[in-house]
Amino acid sequence: MENWLKSQWRDIKGNAKWDAFKWLLALGWPVMLTLLATLVAVFKGLNIATRVYILVPVVAFLVQAVIALIYRARQRSKINIEVTTDDGFSQEQYFTVTNHGEDRLFTAECQIEGSNRPESYPKGAFRLGWGDGTRANTEITQHTSARALLASIQDVIPHDLLEMKVWKVVEGRSLIQWRARWNAEGNEALPYLNVRLTVVAGGTKKPWVKCFVLMPMTPLGPLSLKSIEVST
Repeated sequence: MENWLKSQWRDIKGNAKWDAFKWLLALGWPVMLTLLATLVAVFKGLNIATRVYILVPVVAFLVQAVIALIYRARQRSKINIEVTTDDGFSQEQYFTVTNHGEDRLFTAECQIEGSNRPESYPKGAFRLGWGDGTRANTEITQHTSARALLASIQDVIPHDLLEMKVWKVVEGRSLIQWRARWNAEGNEALPYLNVRLTVVAGGTKKPWVKCFVLMPMTPLGPLSLKSIEVST
């Protein structure tokens, strides 16, 4: 309730249409009640034509205010984020979520939907870790960002045998969800995964969902996370 009241007050302060209300509220309730009683008395003494002339803009203002409040409420229920994949920079594959909406608590999930090594990948969605991969959720304030860990590459035998791992978070620990190995000098195809990433923001109705291909860019890395279009 406290956060909601603060949000409403920020809306009032940031909207020029509410300046009159803000100043009236600052004057105090006794003054406001006295002013209201005076206005009612004056209004009763006016003829019908003058009353209509006054009421029309007042009603129009109230209707516009109600529409604005409904619009704001609907906008608050929508997720407003930008997701970048931090693609091709290192042996660890993150994606970054930038929040352009209100402060919210975020979670992220991954589901592997296909692979060139079909027998090895697990089915079902799993939770991704934020930061160093050990936080199941994170608060992202307006106009700030946070990273979620998806995968990494490491040498098992330097410059010879490499391993790609996909990570999940379980009870504050970063655990391996899937792994694949290949020989850097071999002729085998590099492993790839088709993944569906889902980002959920608390208090919103629909999550952000997008599909990607995750794979090494070369036999020695780094990783690549490229978006793909999936027909529904």
